[in-house]
Amino acid sequence: MLQGKLHSQEEDFRLQNSTLMQELSKLCSQIEQLEAENLTFRERDAAPANGVPPASPVDGEFLRLQAENTALQKNVAALQERYEKELARRLEGRGGGRGDVPLEPDGTRQEAEGADAGPTQTPQPLAEVELKLQTEREEKRLLRDQLQNLEVRGASENGIRSLISLGGAGSDLGLAGSGGCRGMGSRAFPL
Repeated sequence: MLQGKLHSQEEDFRLQNSTLMQELSKLCSQIEQLEAENLTFRERDAAPANGVPPASPVDGEFLRLQAENTALQKNVAALQERYEKELARRLEGRGGGRGDVPLEPDGTRQEAEGADAGPTQTPQPLAEVELKLQTEREEKRLLRDQLQNLEVRGASENGIRSLISLGGAGSDLGLAGSGGCRGMGSRAFPL
């Protein structure tokens, strides 16, 4: 009888042991799976910091548009400031320096400054760094485009000046001095 009890207890222990081993095996596989997912999330978060594009194209496009928006807002603010200074200078020239013209209207200036904050404030510093990087890239692209346009205009103006300075060549081309070129406008040299 004691041996039967002992045998029964051994069977119970074996059953418990095998059940515990199965549960332990399941838990180990779940831990491995979670570690793999964690690693992929870490790699994906670290990838944009290394210059790799963001995880999804929608995120990348959103960041690019946000950066372009910020760059354009900075350009608008700078142009507005320049316009206000020019307007103030002209009004001073006309009115004899009356100091009653405000240089910067409060409402307009506050909008330009508040617009730089962006539509959403992200608590993640990585997203902020990505946005700043995209903004800088977009600003550089816009500046490159402006510089290229200025270089093209300068080259075409230099070409016109050299044609005019040839003297007799201007009359051969049907250009009566420098006035003939001005009448042609931008149609003669498309940019």
